[in-house]
Amino acid sequence: MATTPATPVIASIPTLSTEWTWIKAHERVILVFMALIVIAFLGSKWLNHDAAKKDAAAIVAQQQVVAAQAATDAAVKGAAAAAAQTAQVTQQYLAMIDSLTRQNNVLAAAAAQRQTALVVQQKAVAAMPPPDLAKRWAALVPTAAPTVTPTGIAVTDVGARDTVVALESIPVYQANLADETTVAANLTQELAGANLLNNTLGVEIVSLNGVIADDKILLTKTVNSDKLELAAVKADARNNSRKWFVRGMYVGVPIGFFLGHVLGF
Repeated sequence: MATTPATPVIASIPTLSTEWTWIKAHERVILVFMALIVIAFLGSKWLNHDAAKKDAAAIVAQQQVVAAQAATDAAVKGAAAAAAQTAQVTQQYLAMIDSLTRQNNVLAAAAAQRQTALVVQQKAVAAMPPPDLAKRWAALVPTAAPTVTPTGIAVTDVGARDTVVALESIPVYQANLADETTVAANLTQELAGANLLNNTLGVEIVSLNGVIADDKILLTKTVNSDKLELAAVKADARNNSRKWFVRGMYVGVPIGFFLGHVLGF
């Protein structure tokens, strides 16, 4: 018995016209889907732009804080240098005061010795016999040329005048000494005031250094806090961008297909 050869079945291959027909049938759905993608993309771009603006503002704020910290560091260094210079000048000043005080003590002791010797000499002069008194007179006023007489001591007219001239200087010297003593007392008072002012300025410098140090600590804490806040803002902006993009895709795509089905696209 003869058999009929089987005809092979060849699957139909979609042609370009078939694919184009499918695209034409769903072109509105495709357009809606593409529009949603564009909207989601533009929305993500807008969110990224907004986040970038916030990042830029945060960076500017951080730069300002860094600049303020640099200014504070410079102020701290300047204050430290000023304090060191003040300490050096203070040491030199105190050394000078110590030296002058020792010199003044030596001069005061010498003056006291001379005053004691003067009192002793005056008492001795009061008890001298005429020959010794004439010698002492000649030692003090050489031009007086005193001579011993049976009744006492005699001097020439020139000798008498020279003696009086020498005596005239004594009240002047005493007045000058009194004035110099007053000047010395005033200088001592001024010195005491300068020492008090120096101590006060030293205390103020220490206090200002403490304030600057506290400000530096506070500024450092603020900088660290701002850095953490900036990092958080950047991370939140990135997370928001991703979240809104995903939400747009999840919500927009189903709504697009739903609208396409309802509208018969």
